[in-house]
Amino acid sequence: IQPLTQELPRYSYLVATIPLLPKADQPMGQQLLASSEAELGLYSEAVRDFPLRSRLPPDLVPPKAADWQAVDAVDAIVTLARDHRIVMVNEAHHDAHTRELTLALLPRLRAMGFTYFAAEALDERDASLMKRGYPVSQSGSEYLHEPLYGDIVREAIKLGFVIVPYDADGTPQEREDGEAKNLYERVFARNPEAKLFVHAGYAHIDKQRGRLGPVKPMAMQLSKLSGITPLSVDQTDIRAENPRRSE
Repeated sequence: IQPLTQELPRYSYLVATIPLLPKADQPMGQQLLASSEAELGLYSEAVRDFPLRSRLPPDLVPPKAADWQAVDAVDAIVTLARDHRIVMVNEAHHDAHTRELTLALLPRLRAMGFTYFAAEALDERDASLMKRGYPVSQSGSEYLHEPLYGDIVREAIKLGFVIVPYDADGTPQEREDGEAKNLYERVFARNPEAKLFVHAGYAHIDKQRGRLGPVKPMAMQLSKLSGITPLSVDQTDIRAENPRRSE
């Protein structure tokens, strides 16, 4: 699908091709299809076609109903962020609902003195991004084609954040190490007192091994490099599996 740079041709190709793939390759095809659907605004269809299941720890004992207290998520995170200099929020790449929280947090964290915003989807080669004020097709991955992700980047620039691309290539561990190194060198090595807001995918925000098996996640590695413990907010292991049903 690499030569197919537009969402609709990519979507049409995947719909026709996934049934022909070997069974072992179909989950990857379904994930790519769901991402294409999200980029086309087919949000509920994306969640339906790649239904991630929550993977809670087997020894987890959840609180009883009487022990729960409902609070506004943005207010609660902002309160916790007062004691942190790194805040990380993750997303499920095919589920644009998980981008709403970052969009809501941007102005609140900016008002608290957070000045750097890092987004996994951005490419460091787009040197004109901040001056231009919005991403274009050369700014990074296809995730930016989805309207909410584009809004996140535009809002961060409008609010005066310094935008930090940080993704890396390589093996799973090389990628985690490279992401952490990029964030450290592009933020804290230049400004040791900086406050950083990171929007990442899935387990990159984890502060210990687990979801990535033996791989040490980016947040764990960044904490080691910087000496700063992040506030990590996970949205991918416990999330609505059918947003349309919950509306």
